[in-house]
Amino acid sequence: MESLDREFVTVCKSSSVNYTRYADDITISGENVDALLATEKEISRIIKRTRRPKLIFNEAKRGIYTKAGRRIVTGLVITPDKKISLGRSRKREISAALHYISTGKNTSENHISNTRGWLAYARSVEPQFFQAMVRKYGATVRQVVRAVTPRRYSPTR
Repeated sequence: MESLDREFVTVCKSSSVNYTRYADDITISGENVDALLATEKEISRIIKRTRRPKLIFNEAKRGIYTKAGRRIVTGLVITPDKKISLGRSRKREISAALHYISTGKNTSENHISNTRGWLAYARSVEPQFFQAMVRKYGATVRQVVRAVTPRRYSPTR
């Protein structure tokens, strides 16, 4: 992507727009919406004419965010006080996943593995949320992080 990055940076600089990329997620930011739209159009043209790597402009992931609204960059939410957050919906998903494990509703290997990945991600992005999950789900979080499948409750006979 190095040659494409150079082209994108050149286009963005000429419009006073900032360019950021993480893997195939491209973010452009700036003060002027018209400049952003013009830059987006030019980047889209470059993507369409590029054969390798073959990228597709994903309209479903496209968004224009203002300082007054919710801003999302590569799946992370930038809060009004300029901090990074997982976002409410992702936090609810992680909490629900832990609840299902702790109550025995879903202790499949796949579910535990996915939850372990989301917990690691949460710990790196928003450590205070991870700590809140540790306080709420204690042993379940420790089991998931250690990859120990929680035992289902079975009453003794």
